[in-house]
Amino acid sequence: MEIKGNIVIRQAVKEDARKIIEYLETIASESDYLSFGEGEFHVTVKQEEAFLEDHKKQKNSIYLVAETDGIIIGCSNLTGGLKPRNFHTAEFGISVQKDYWGKHVGKTLMQEIIKLAKDEGVIKKINLLVRSDNTRAIHLYYTFGFVEEGLITKDLFIDGVYYDSIMMGLWLD
Repeated sequence: MEIKGNIVIRQAVKEDARKIIEYLETIASESDYLSFGEGEFHVTVKQEEAFLEDHKKQKNSIYLVAETDGIIIGCSNLTGGLKPRNFHTAEFGISVQKDYWGKHVGKTLMQEIIKLAKDEGVIKKINLLVRSDNTRAIHLYYTFGFVEEGLITKDLFIDGVYYDSIMMGLWLD
């Protein structure tokens, strides 16, 4: 799927592992809203390849990348439950490189991953955690129908400050 300019949204493949790691290392230094910071993402290329292959095999998991000119500028993934009792649920993650904030990359990734999840028909509920002061992300999630389901106090500790996280969910039925 192509969006503004020459940005393409597509399923991630094993061969993307190195570029995804480079992307994650870049965004770790651009935002404090992530669950990891600069120098904290310790995954080898082999580990990332295995993660991507596992996602591809699971009927309740999806991993998308947004790229332009062969460079990954955004990622979104749904990681489904592994047991029968939670196989219908998936944890959601999304990130966009700072240079592409406000250019509808995140919105398009959301649209596509929700569409794919609905089309597949296995995932019935998407769950996510968002830092309570990340108003842009929270607004985006509300736009897609996510609702607040709870609060985790002091969930993150960054530069000497505790931050709460909001649990949000979206039913696909």
